[in-house]
Amino acid sequence: MRLFRITRVEHGTREEAFSGTGVTMAAMRWTRKRADLRGLYVADSLALSCLETLVHLNMKPRVFPRSVYFVLEIPDAHIEVPLLKDLPADWKADVPTPTCQDYGTAFLISKRGVGLALPTVIQAHGTNVLLNPLHHAFDPRWISGPFAYEYDERLA
Repeated sequence: MRLFRITRVEHGTREEAFSGTGVTMAAMRWTRKRADLRGLYVADSLALSCLETLVHLNMKPRVFPRSVYFVLEIPDAHIEVPLLKDLPADWKADVPTPTCQDYGTAFLISKRGVGLALPTVIQAHGTNVLLNPLHHAFDPRWISGPFAYEYDERLA
């Protein structure tokens, strides 16, 4: 599976961009804040990765950070793909719910795969993947980049 991650230049080394420390600092849609876990989100297209970063730039007009992106080529066997019917019923909620956060957190704790494919909430089609960079099968050689990324100013 080809996946993409956009991050700020100041976090643009492979080591930092894929450290997974985000879950130690804040709860997200599919993860609870946990000091003992590591997890990060990637998307199945560069465009979706851009949209996922835009929803977190809340100021108007938006000020775009200097950014880079990475491309990952992860063998499909390392990505768990649940059926939509098996996801929490409230996965599309505007605000992340405890049931969704517990679902993703349980995946990270279980270490049953490198990634968990999850639908995006912000568009009709697309997949985000919750990655566990501490999984024994995670291979940094899957990562290419960083490459310069510039947001189109019309998105401001």
